[in-house]
Amino acid sequence: MAQYILVLLGLALPSFYFLARHKDKIPSFIITSAIMLIVAVVWERLAYPGLWEWNDAKMVGWLFGLPVEEYIFAVLITIFVLGAYEEINLRLKKKKGKSLRKA
Repeated sequence: MAQYILVLLGLALPSFYFLARHKDKIPSFIITSAIMLIVAVVWERLAYPGLWEWNDAKMVGWLFGLPVEEYIFAVLITIFVLGAYEEINLRLKKKKGKSLRKA
């Protein structure tokens, strides 16, 4: 399962790069990740109990009845999506600003 965590980290790397350049966004990323982590855990535990099956031998560990990978997934995917959104938004604003200056 370590490969899975590495894939998630690989997906989130561009977002960490974005955060390194825009440190003012870090608090909003942390708050949003915490909220999504809570939502994901509640969803997994209450909405669909028993839907997923995990192989104990391949899990890093367990926390409150869920594999640690589930927590990592919830946080890193949230960071990935926020980072992608912020970067695209920033580039579109820059592009729009350049086209307005030429007019």
